[in-house]
Amino acid sequence: MARIALSIPRVRCVDETGGSWAEKFGNDEIYLGAVLALINANKSVAVTTSGSKLVGNNFDSSETVHWMRDLVIQDLGDPLVYPYPKVVVASLVLAEHDTGNGRNDFLERLANDLRAKLNPAALDAALGRVGGGTVRRGGGGTLTPSVPRGTVLGSSETSATSAPALNPQAFDLIKGFAAEKVKEVGNYLISTFSSWMGDDIFPPAVKVLDIPSPDHSWNGQRMTPEEDVEFVGHKGKYRVTMYWAMD
Repeated sequence: MARIALSIPRVRCVDETGGSWAEKFGNDEIYLGAVLALINANKSVAVTTSGSKLVGNNFDSSETVHWMRDLVIQDLGDPLVYPYPKVVVASLVLAEHDTGNGRNDFLERLANDLRAKLNPAALDAALGRVGGGTVRRGGGGTLTPSVPRGTVLGSSETSATSAPALNPQAFDLIKGFAAEKVKEVGNYLISTFSSWMGDDIFPPAVKVLDIPSPDHSWNGQRMTPEEDVEFVGHKGKYRVTMYWAMD
């Protein structure tokens, strides 16, 4: 069964957090996490969090850590039940650890809020119509078949049938709606909760990956080219290099 991995080969500290005075007395302890929202052509949704993972506990300005790890892996499901095309909307969360477990609390809150926001009624509203069959997700990032409209996203009830695939135009609307919600929820949590979570959490970065078919490749490869994502905040800047790989 196909899977998609978000991989991080390296993380670079462009400028240590805290400003020039604070940088003389400490080192950044950097964690990285992600929340993925996988959306299929039949409106089924899985929201998965990686948890926060330590990249390095002694970052200084201009230092690079060659991490070479998969941050999170997502099962893409049986294509007969969860049809292509698919899209993954990822929120990457970088944090400098101070006290407590705020970075993981932030990731869990982000994932739970997205499960609530990307519910069947919201997806139907984004399409401008009321649908009959809906889509849901079980725990732990595992896809489950659709159930009747109105069931709460993330509950354990399932049925044996799957909703029909959307046409390309409708799927693009769903994709745009999901990307907007991922960005909106991340920004909201930063503005309202991050100040008391005990860690310096940077504004999340949102990335969108289209997967048109199970045999899709990127320039003949089963992985995307590397790209850099910048995180700026708390008087610091980090550059995370990432790519996607499908098996």
